[in-house]
Amino acid sequence: MQPKLHIQDLKFSYEEHVLFKQFNLEVQAGERLCIMGRNGAGKSTLLKIMAGLIDARNFLFYEGRPVVDMSAYKRKIAYIPDAPLLYELLTGTDNLLFIMNLFQVENHQNYRNKVTELCHQFGLADFLNKRVLDYSMGMKQKLFFIAMMARETEVCLLDEPFVSFDPDSQKLAMNLLSEYTSGNKAVIFVSHVDPIINSLANRTIALKTSNEGS
Repeated sequence: MQPKLHIQDLKFSYEEHVLFKQFNLEVQAGERLCIMGRNGAGKSTLLKIMAGLIDARNFLFYEGRPVVDMSAYKRKIAYIPDAPLLYELLTGTDNLLFIMNLFQVENHQNYRNKVTELCHQFGLADFLNKRVLDYSMGMKQKLFFIAMMARETEVCLLDEPFVSFDPDSQKLAMNLLSEYTSGNKAVIFVSHVDPIINSLANRTIALKTSNEGS
């Protein structure tokens, strides 16, 4: 079976600092992979490469095929960083609609229905007409998580997820991600929080820094 996502012989450096030298990774559908490692090991960089934010398409394969059309690829990927990517002067609703249009979601009604359901589950329904500037960090993170989960994606990438979520919202988010991978989908996340790793991951890998060796 072809992996959902495949990185082959990745080479990547920041100036003189080599992060990856012929790095390989295969992620299968149904996996919830946690990427671990010390600061500087390249965890966040690797997620950005898989999200298409750092263009390394020569090393990136999706369902067995090289990634050629990056725009089409990004529509299949949900990337959720630790700092939510929102316009703070817009309302919650306006941000959700902006993200729907930015990623060219085809089924608008389905997206809106999912957003409505998730906003009720995460306790945001009464705040959608307020500017995001007035949200707490936890509310901002939940809004962006909802926006990404409501899209029609096949791979979800998360960088230190749920750091500002309350415990009930953390549990809900992890249940949603587990349901997400029950289909032909995959979750890849970076975390150093043991309860999150133990509850969510069904596979882990550890990246090493250059001074730790390969």
